[in-house]
Amino acid sequence: MSELAERFETHDPGEKQVAEKIRCDACPVMCYIADGRTGACDRYGNFGGRIVRMDPLTILDHATEA
Repeated sequence: MSELAERFETHDPGEKQVAEKIRCDACPVMCYIADGRTGACDRYGNFGGRIVRMDPLTILDHATEA
């Protein structure tokens, strides 16, 4: 049986699935972010299943100015 057929066979119609996405709770939007993508704010992204801040150079710039 193919992988797609197995998914349909095991899927509960009452269960909402968000495949391969993680939820970011950094703001009230509560985005579901796919791997390799950013949320609505473009500040946080999903890389390897972890929420990562996307503007680290800004943080580094502030640290070097101090």
